[in-house]
Amino acid sequence: MTEKKELVFSILLEKICSHLRLVDILHLFQTCKSVQKIICGIKNIWRDACFKLPRPEGLSEKEYLSLILKKGCQYCQENKSGVKIYWAWNIRSCKKCIETRILEKFSLCELPYEELIIDTTPLNHYYYKKFKKIIVYLKSDIDSATNEYKELLPEERDEWLIQKARACQERMRIIPQRKGEMKQYQELLDHRQKNIKARRIASLHSKCKEIATKEYSYHILIKTPSFKKSCKVKEELTDRSWKILHKKLIEEHNKIRDLRA
Repeated sequence: MTEKKELVFSILLEKICSHLRLVDILHLFQTCKSVQKIICGIKNIWRDACFKLPRPEGLSEKEYLSLILKKGCQYCQENKSGVKIYWAWNIRSCKKCIETRILEKFSLCELPYEELIIDTTPLNHYYYKKFKKIIVYLKSDIDSATNEYKELLPEERDEWLIQKARACQERMRIIPQRKGEMKQYQELLDHRQKNIKARRIASLHSKCKEIATKEYSYHILIKTPSFKKSCKVKEELTDRSWKILHKKLIEEHNKIRDLRA
């Protein structure tokens, strides 16, 4: 794509995104790197979509999109069960990796605060006693805050503690809202994926009926491994994918028919 075409495409995509819901923008984001780059550069994209809360402080558009969109752990990269977003720290981690990065308790005689740098989200019995609510601290935040604190003059420390505590309280206050928006987004995404899957299955059946003749049996076509596998795909059925699938269906149909003969 030439520089001129890329500029035109960027302007066009920005206008399109201003009319889309977040779920559709995030779906666009997954198409290719060029689109990702353009979407990340659109200012106020979240306000123009459906997220009402401001982007978390300290995160760029790209980092925010990555936090929401990606499924795997940002540390080990594995897409395993138990991966979640910890909004107090704006990180996405699996249980194993978060366990190595948090502390349940710590003592710093020169840092007398308890509400700073915490995530009050209960961690389940995988880590601790069943149903026990705990306060946990991110090790890197403790190190950062400790170094900050020690560099301050004695007369600056009280004000620093007050400001840090306020910032933390505000961050903790907004976490339930962020979780609520993410839940709403996930529900929209799930609903969209169900509709896509339903349309795909209907389209597959329709196309199999179209090619069913005296030579090809519809009932055999829908029992082929490729047909069953294709029904599980959560993407729209494109002409290209159907062309590839059509060939496989015929081959598998003939094998099944020959075995029955």
